[in-house]
Amino acid sequence: MIKLSQLLNFKYVALGVIAVLITGTVSVNAVSTYAETATGDMYLPPFQQLRDGTPIDKIKCNAPRDLYIRDSQMPICISAEAHNILVNRGLSIDPVLVQTYASIIYKVEEDAGESDIKYVVEETISMYNTNREMAFGNINDLSENLVSHYPFVLDPDTRHIVAHGADQDRVGVPSLILGDYADKPYDTIMAELQDDDNDGVWVDYVFIDPVTNDDGLKRSWLVLHDGYIFGAGFYYPVEEKIDSIINNAIELYKRDDGFDGINAMYTDVTSHYPFVIEPESGMTVAHGAFPDLVGKTSFASQDVSYSEIVESLEANNGTESINQYVIFQNPSAGERTLKHNVFKLYDGYLFGAGYYYSGDEKVKGIVKSTIEKYKADRESSFVEINSQVDKGLTPHYPFVIDPNTKVIVANGGFPTIIGNISLFFSDHANKSAEEIISELGDSGNGVWVEYVYNVPGTDFEEKKRSYLEQYDRYIFGSGYYLSTFTVVP
Repeated sequence: MIKLSQLLNFKYVALGVIAVLITGTVSVNAVSTYAETATGDMYLPPFQQLRDGTPIDKIKCNAPRDLYIRDSQMPICISAEAHNILVNRGLSIDPVLVQTYASIIYKVEEDAGESDIKYVVEETISMYNTNREMAFGNINDLSENLVSHYPFVLDPDTRHIVAHGADQDRVGVPSLILGDYADKPYDTIMAELQDDDNDGVWVDYVFIDPVTNDDGLKRSWLVLHDGYIFGAGFYYPVEEKIDSIINNAIELYKRDDGFDGINAMYTDVTSHYPFVIEPESGMTVAHGAFPDLVGKTSFASQDVSYSEIVESLEANNGTESINQYVIFQNPSAGERTLKHNVFKLYDGYLFGAGYYYSGDEKVKGIVKSTIEKYKADRESSFVEINSQVDKGLTPHYPFVIDPNTKVIVANGGFPTIIGNISLFFSDHANKSAEEIISELGDSGNGVWVEYVYNVPGTDFEEKKRSYLEQYDRYIFGSGYYLSTFTVVP
């Protein structure tokens, strides 16, 4: 189906036009509620009103607006161009649905709090109740005006995404929340959602913010309604969360003069637990999720000397942190998944904490972000990729290959190999070069490949799983390692 935004060639989809997509109806009286204001980049503050006791002092728009629709609940901005198109075609808007749509997109500020997110979920359910046949398509159309607090809908039986307000390509994909990447397992989430005493459930998990393309710790509010889970969330820097956990663990150590307080955390465990390593022996001396590991050699000691981590930290007076990427048991999921740990040094011990994440989601996001940067400026995008190694090593570095010449043209982990023949053309992967090129061309989507490759910052190799997409004349990729591995910047 061709969208109205494409027919009108209007860069920013206006609320009035999308309202027609939502309802397909006309309300002549609704047009009379429009009121003109000053034109230009700056527009007048909207009417001061209250909703749930909270003053609405501004509405965020993606383009300059010079018209307001005044509704009994809140003002809604719409472009003059869209207004004129609607009037000239004899079209108008169902004001209730327009308000619902605008509430989801514009009402919540960038630093949305819990009450704002609950409001978005309520409005999404209201839109679903008003027009169930078109509801999921309407939610997917919200991606035209991308915001971090987008709504989404999940099927709790299949655990798949059925609507997504930021990325329509995610529809039909397994949900990370219901796939045990949240801080609560699936069974716990469902039990809490089905409890009549609960209005909804809060869950935390790591996910890429579609606006910034950065990892964020996302806190989402979920509500079970009509057999579906409706949700929305807000992001906050995951680094701040982990830093806070480590600092709190250090303070607890100071107060208890020992590790009992940290070890006792396992009774109310989350996926962001702290742990402590004795660096010389590599022994685990405290663990907030698996106390049975206390007194045992750390799982990662075979791959890294913790004394080297201490030396790196001491070189910065202990004020800097060290990153470690591993595969480890997730206490919420009950299975081994990718984890990003952070260490700090205190009193001769390495205090750590981290977060679990989906490698597939991570590297797909990196590839798509790299392609977008390439679209904006090809030369600078390659320079940025090659300079990533100077900013700290990660196992998910992007790389770019020219399939015509078979050479590497950019690499964020090993810039010294630029100009070399890619191993994908040396049949070192689980798919031949011909198969990779054929799948990229036939599917129009990405291709997954597996192979053994060097881990940046170490002297050993590990099995790696990479995601490839073709754009223009290049293959863009990123990946993660499947075995236990460590990267120390």
